[in-house]
Amino acid sequence: AWEEGRAFGGHDDFYADSRALTDEVRIDLTAQISDKWKARWGMDYKYHRLNFFEIIRPWLGQAAFRQTFSEYWQDTGPDGLLPIDSGYVNPDIGENNGKWDKGEKYSDSNQNGRWDNYREPEEFSAYMQNTFEVPWMVINYGIRVDMVNYNTQIWADTTGKYTPGTPWYYSDLNDNDKWDRNEEVSVLAGLPRQKVILKNAAWFYKVSPRIGFSHVITDKSTFTFNYGLYYQTPRYTDIYLNTNRMEDPEELFEEGEGLVGNATMNAERTQSYSAGFNVQVGQNWSYSLMAWVKNMDQLTKNTYQRSGVYSYNISENGDYGSSKGIDLTLKFRGRAFGSQLQYTYSIAKNNSEYPWANVSGQYVDAPSQESLQFYDRPHDITFWFYTGLPFGIKAAVTAFYQSGGPYTPLIFAGKDPQIDAKNPNSKRGPAYRNANLNFSKYVKIMDHKISLGLSVYNLIDIRNEIDVYPLTGKAGDPGAYYTEDVGLADSEHYLSSAYYDRPWRFSQPREINFNVRFDFD
Repeated sequence: AWEEGRAFGGHDDFYADSRALTDEVRIDLTAQISDKWKARWGMDYKYHRLNFFEIIRPWLGQAAFRQTFSEYWQDTGPDGLLPIDSGYVNPDIGENNGKWDKGEKYSDSNQNGRWDNYREPEEFSAYMQNTFEVPWMVINYGIRVDMVNYNTQIWADTTGKYTPGTPWYYSDLNDNDKWDRNEEVSVLAGLPRQKVILKNAAWFYKVSPRIGFSHVITDKSTFTFNYGLYYQTPRYTDIYLNTNRMEDPEELFEEGEGLVGNATMNAERTQSYSAGFNVQVGQNWSYSLMAWVKNMDQLTKNTYQRSGVYSYNISENGDYGSSKGIDLTLKFRGRAFGSQLQYTYSIAKNNSEYPWANVSGQYVDAPSQESLQFYDRPHDITFWFYTGLPFGIKAAVTAFYQSGGPYTPLIFAGKDPQIDAKNPNSKRGPAYRNANLNFSKYVKIMDHKISLGLSVYNLIDIRNEIDVYPLTGKAGDPGAYYTEDVGLADSEHYLSSAYYDRPWRFSQPREINFNVRFDFD
């Protein structure tokens, strides 16, 4: 199916159009080999057509920055000639019109014999899973392979090794569009009849095992363990960004906004471990205790590179992170009422909040380290309770508590504040609290059932602080450094008293909804 998106606006007033067409073939087979052994096999093949077009600063006309997933072509016009070849001065029709015209030379990156204005990555995956079950234990084990071919070309050196961050130039003296051993090679631009060495992308693959089991300890308790290795293909934007200009690296570096995709990127990896106990106490109570660890690596990052006088950032695998925690669940279920309390203690760290966070305009050969992430919430408590009331009314209460998110504070350097870069996410915002109340009742009229409901969200009307100012850690107070500019207009005051009145920094107030549902027989 087509997926389409458009965007307008931003600091450079840009236009973007993206489209994705995917064909998929999937096969799953299940077989009961014996009374104890069940097996599953499957495969999945996906073929994508990805089209992306973006214009930044469109008022510059032909000089505007254009990004596209199309294959590279020489915008010469239908005659396919450059002024240096023919000696003419006036361009022919179609020259520099920003679109491919028949007769213009192009790079057949996906090797299908025609010019395409899209990229065609392929994905293939296959798995085998087994379930072995006996009265005292259940075991699940299997293996999965994930493969991807980006169907494009990548910079390479004279040995055929991929060099995605460094173009190798050669003098194409015999004009055969390939490097020969007698032709001069350099990593710096400026060679006569200069071209760049390219190599077709190959299939990349990852193998991931999975295993889990549940073992009976007593008639009312079990022990469970799970391990899995999981892979996720990087965003295709990080693969194909500006790669349509790889045949002309100088144009890419000058007009590519300093970003280059990388078609040698592997999948991002997560290793997951979990183990715990499930115990029943009496007829109505049960509890579970589960510990888990997730180690993430080969995450997408942007790395600063240089080629001659040009500097740029290239996507690659390199970031890493981890998360770990303990889940405790306590349940009670009776005829008159039931309840559940769930508590999670966790910690989440990463060496970078997002791929481009560590791009500083210079290369630093130094070790990185993990720090708390903006999504880290060490304490998470959920509680719900339901019961029946007179006249057939059912009532339920849910409550939620969560630690506030960390943020990097502002500190004063002289008279002005600046980000405390040495202590990222060293402060934590206020906690989030919420409670909801729900009533429901079924009424039967003429063989039809009507459901009446009343829901009260944010029952206690708590205005949680969602987005805090890094100077004060409060959502409603940016700090005296900023509020001193508020007042009646004069030489020192130029902001109105409503300037920092920003209710979207707080959660929504209490909300009451009434609903009716009709069920017809």
